[in-house]
Order: sequence, then structure tokens, then C-alpha cells
Amino acid sequence: MSSQIKLTFNATSLKVRCELTSEDVRASESPPPDILARARAKMEVVKKSGVIEYYKTYEDHLDTVWKKLRSISLSKAVTLTIASGAPDLPGVSVLPSKDGLFAITIDSAKAHPNTWRYEWFKLQILRKAGTLKEEPSNAHIFTAYCRAKLGLEVQGHLVTSIQHLKDNPKPYSIIGRRAELQVIVVIRNLSDLQSKLNRDAMMKLVRQAALQMTTPSIKFTVLEKDLQTMLDNAMAGQEQFGVGMPLVCLAALGKTVVATAHYPGAGRIAFAVSEDKMLARIVNFQINYYWEKGAPVSLEWLEKEMEHCGLKAKMTEDLRKILHDSITAQVNLNGLVVARGSLGTPPGEPYLHHVYKEAAGRISSDLDSDLINIRDLQQRDLVKAGQLIAEIRYKVPGMPGLDVYGKETKPPSTEQELIVRVGEGVQKQGTRQYIAAYDGIPQIEENDIALTKILIHEGDVNLKTGNIYFDGPIEIRGTIDQGAVVEGSEDITVTGAILNAKVIAQGNLIVKGGITSNDQGMIDVKGDLVAEFIEGGTIVAASNIYVEKAILNTKIFCGGHIKITNNDGILGGGIIHCNGSIFTPYLGFKQGARTQLTVGGNWIAERSRILKKKRLDWLKALSETERLKLRELVQRRTNQASKKTEDLKEVIQDRVVRLSKLIETQKNLLSRIQTTQNLSARVYIPKIIYTTTDLEMSGQKVKLTTELANVAIFSRKIKDSYFCDLDDLPEDEKQSYSMLQQKNYK
Repeated sequence: MSSQIKLTFNATSLKVRCELTSEDVRASESPPPDILARARAKMEVVKKSGVIEYYKTYEDHLDTVWKKLRSISLSKAVTLTIASGAPDLPGVSVLPSKDGLFAITIDSAKAHPNTWRYEWFKLQILRKAGTLKEEPSNAHIFTAYCRAKLGLEVQGHLVTSIQHLKDNPKPYSIIGRRAELQVIVVIRNLSDLQSKLNRDAMMKLVRQAALQMTTPSIKFTVLEKDLQTMLDNAMAGQEQFGVGMPLVCLAALGKTVVATAHYPGAGRIAFAVSEDKMLARIVNFQINYYWEKGAPVSLEWLEKEMEHCGLKAKMTEDLRKILHDSITAQVNLNGLVVARGSLGTPPGEPYLHHVYKEAAGRISSDLDSDLINIRDLQQRDLVKAGQLIAEIRYKVPGMPGLDVYGKETKPPSTEQELIVRVGEGVQKQGTRQYIAAYDGIPQIEENDIALTKILIHEGDVNLKTGNIYFDGPIEIRGTIDQGAVVEGSEDITVTGAILNAKVIAQGNLIVKGGITSNDQGMIDVKGDLVAEFIEGGTIVAASNIYVEKAILNTKIFCGGHIKITNNDGILGGGIIHCNGSIFTPYLGFKQGARTQLTVGGNWIAERSRILKKKRLDWLKALSETERLKLRELVQRRTNQASKKTEDLKEVIQDRVVRLSKLIETQKNLLSRIQTTQNLSARVYIPKIIYTTTDLEMSGQKVKLTTELANVAIFSRKIKDSYFCDLDDLPEDEKQSYSMLQQKNYK
């Protein structure tokens, strides 16, 4: 069977490659031994001919790819290298290194790198390195190869491990190594680079890294073609199965550039610049320069050489004196400093800046968006978890410095410290910033900073103060004005009133004043609702509602009981859905708007039914409008129809079909709503219930033909009637009435 598996030998790269398909691997769990035997036989023939001096087979690669192919189904073949060889490369030596895995040295007198291929070089390097505990960096080996090809010195070139690069979760990383003059790419996930868009993005980052490390005397070449070829080979080869991953590739290589200059002695010396680019020293100076004609060694010559190498910093007087004295004494100038960068000045007078009060720090939305609520932007008192509260700033800003190339550097760090005492709810980020650990109210006094979980808002909530969203209890010492929003994860207390606003409380809502609203106002409470009065708008309360004076013309969904506590209190007008019982002295109006009361029903199901019915009616109206448009287009004469008309007709027909499907879906949702009944729900009216009241008790319509006083209304008939005088309640009903009569919010 293995004789059918295709093996090829490349006489240029000196590799034996194997082509495998999903069909090839189905016959056996492991690769037949004769595949590698055929590869070895070929390499032995090539070795005896003198073309190669050494070869290596890759049994582990073959095993891994074989098993992977058996577990998946691929329509295309996979090509992998199972053997590679290399000729003898004289002048190449590898020695152990305490700073890395090993170091490469190439003797330029013996080596002939222009005749080498990288595959041969890498194979011989790994052979000479011997058994390694960790995988070496391919990029470091490739750098040594490129330097040799360019005629540059390779002396003790360090090769380190890639072990520390494997754990990063990113699909790839771009790493710039200024000291080695290289940009490397670490690729951990080939699938992310299948698309051209992602490849182009990676190459853009490579070019940016090379540009950032470019200086007037160092130019980088991006090895884009080599990198793309390597990626193409990897995606078609064993690397797609994780063999040889991560890939560590050289993406750009730097080289010292000497520009043409026209002055005596031009380009004879160079300058070693420190890693921070703040110090430049003379290198490559030769003592015989003092005695050569036409190449005067002087301060002026040094300054021209500095300019020639791109150094912008001027020689200071102290450096000029040292260099002048050294030249006069004709000593070796190597190692002498010719230029220093300027450090700039550190910032001064630190203080704690309250960042959370700035508008840009209080909202995560796009500031150019039309959807920003200006009330959200105005909120200055609250912070969200993760939001920046404060940071250390300086009244006296630091001044940037200049490196020896004339580029700006960051101002030096200051020695002036600001001791900030961090309290509960605040976390330090970095050296100067303080963020919120949870939603809260910043409490900052001088250099003490903390968060409190209780929000006390002094004054009204309006456009000036902004909306309030808080994870904790809220106390509003004022009124919530029209259009404002207040949301809290616990209880909300309002000492004033609520005027056509949106208030959502995950706990109780206690309003010392009244709640006045219209269709735009909304109150949603997960606990109890307590208010002086309620007029208009929509109220959703999962628990009980306690109102002192009146509930007028309001749409209410209540999961508990409703009680009007004042002896002359009234519940009149509006639509009321209450799961529990209702206690109100007066129910309905003597004249005027009707009061629709549904008691003992499932308020959640009823609210869902109303919302879905409203959407269904809207869809039907929209569908009818579209059908009228379509009818008008269909009735047009043929000579009136244009291509634009026909296109519009198709669009409207498609819209009508989609609306029909949506209408059917909404009808199905509406029909699935199931409700339950609370047979213990009652309505107690100590004063009068008026005939303007429409009653439904636990799913049963209760007809009211005359005004009644001091009456209880049951969910089921007792003695052939839903009504009973409060003074004649059965014993088992008296306790329920007494409990609700005495029940008040605590």
C-alpha cells in the first residue's frame, strides 16, 4: 500500500517530501515503515554521491500527520518533509552559551555563504548544537544566515528558546529586537491567517515595527516575500496539524547604513549609541588616523562625522574639552563620549485629579453618536465598576527631552510623591490611576479616596443633574422631573414627587410625594410601591402597592395587593390588573371615566397579552398600508408601468409576505399565553363602589347594576352572590379582611 504513497526528492533543497491524502491513511493506524525506508535509501544514494554530508529523517512528523489525517477528512493532499540533507558548510561553529541555548560563529575566511541555502544552514546548526532540552528560535538562526549572506560579521550570535512564546493566547505576535536589528513574527494559529485580510493586517504591523526601529544610520528591510512563502508552505504542510508550531520567523532585518559624504576622512568612524539613545561613543577609530595626510583629526571632523551618522545632539563644552585634550595628546578616541541626549524636566506639584467628573469619562458610547442621552452625560456623582475615578496629575507639567538623534523623549519621572490613601471600593491601577471596584459614589477628601454603596442625591433629578443608574440603594432628596431616568438595584426613596419620569427599582420604591405621569412615564418596581397618590402613566409592581390618597386614571399591573390607606381614598379610572386583593374606600367615579378592574388574574400573563396584542395590531395596520400600496401599483395601466415601478412592486410584495409571517407568529404567541386564577383575591370597599366600574374577578365578569356601600366582592359566589356586606362577612373571610385592613408598608 505504501508504494502508492508518492515520495519526491528536491535536488535544490535536498529534501524528500511525502504527499498524503485521507484515503492513504485509512488502511492502517500508523504509517508503514517502508515510507521512511524509501526516504533513507534515497538520502544514502545522494550522500554517497558527495552532494550531502549529513541527513536527518522526521519519523515523529510523519506519525503526527498520519494520526491527524485519520481523525479528519480532507479533500486535498498534505505535503510534509520526511527527510532533509545538507552539504558540509565549512567555517560554521556552534558553542554552548549561558545566556541562551547556543551561539553561532561564522569564520568569513572559510565560509562561502553565497552558495548556501537556509535549509542546509539550519540543519547543520541543529546538528552541531546536539540534543536540546528546549526548541530554539528559528528567527535567531535565520538572522545569522542573513547576516552571513550580507557579508556582515556573525560572532557569538545568540540563539534562545521559544518556550516562553508558546503560552501566549494571541494567534500571532510581532516582536522587535533592537539590539539584534530584527523583527520576528511568532505564529501560533495558522487558521487565523487563512484570510488575506488577516495576513495583510499582520504585514502592516511588521512594517510599523520596522519603521519604529529605523534610524538615520539603521535601515530595515521587510522580508515580505520570504514570510509569505513560509506561510503558504506551512498551510499546505505539516504545520497545519501543529507539527513545528509555533512558527518563529524573521520578518524584517536591519542594517547599518553609511551615507555618502564629501569631506576629508568621511565615514572613517562610527558611533555606538546606547539602547535608550541618550549617549553616543566613538567606535572604529584607528590611531594611525593622526598621521595620515588629508584626514585631519579635529573637533570639526568629529562634528561632521556625527552629522554624517545622523546624530543631532551638539557637543557640550565639557565633552569638547575632553575630546580636544585627547586629540592634542593623540590618544585612541574609541569609547569617548561625543554626545548626550537631554533628559528634559520632570513634572512637579502632584495632585489628585477627579477624573470621574469629566463628561468623557462618564460614558462609554461614541461621543459623536446621535443616540447619546445628554442626561446620562450630565451625571457627575456616580461611577460604574471599572471606571476611572481619579489619577495623579501635576500642576507643573514635565518637559520632554531629546535623544542623540534629536527625537523627543518622555519627561523623566518625578521624585515628588503623592501619598494616596485608598479605601473600600477603590483599586489602584498602575502607578497613578484609581478605578472603581463596583458601582458607587466617590468619596474624596484631599488624598483619601473611597466608594460608598449608598447614593444620596441632594436636590431634584433633571436635565442639569443627569440620569441616575446605581448598583445599590438610592435616596433622592427632591423630585424626579419629567424625562429623567432613575434605575437602582435596591430600594429607591424619593422625598419629593415623580413627574412623568422613568423609575426602575429592583427593591421597593417609596415616594413621599405623588406620582404624576402620562404615556411616556413608566414605573417598574420589583418590591413594594408606596406613594401619596398616583395619577396617569403605567405602573408595574411585582409586590404590593400602598397609596395614601388616590390612584386616578392609571394603568397598573400589580403582583400583590393594592391598598388606599386614607379613609376618603379613591381608586378611579384607568385599567387595573391585580393578582391579589384590593382595599379602597371608594372605587370608581360617580360620573365620568370608567374604571376597568381585573382582580385575581395572572398579571404577568395579562401584561404580556396586552403588549403582544398591541404589536399584532400594529403589524396588521402596517400590512394593510402595504397592501393598499401594492393594489395601487397593480391597477396601473401597462403603459404607466416602468422598471422602477416593477422593482417597487417586488419590494412591496416581499414586504407583505414577511409581514404576513410576522402576523401569524404573533398570533401563535398570543394564543399560547396561559393564565392562572387567584381564587382568594377579594375587593373591599368600606365606602362606595360606583356603577362606572367594570369588574372581572378571577376570570369571571361581575355585573354591577347599582351603587353599593360597605361591601366585599368575592372571586366566587357565596350564597348566590359575588357581593357581601362587610359587617356580614363569614368567619373565614373576616380574618383576611382584617389583615388587609391593618396591613401597611413598614
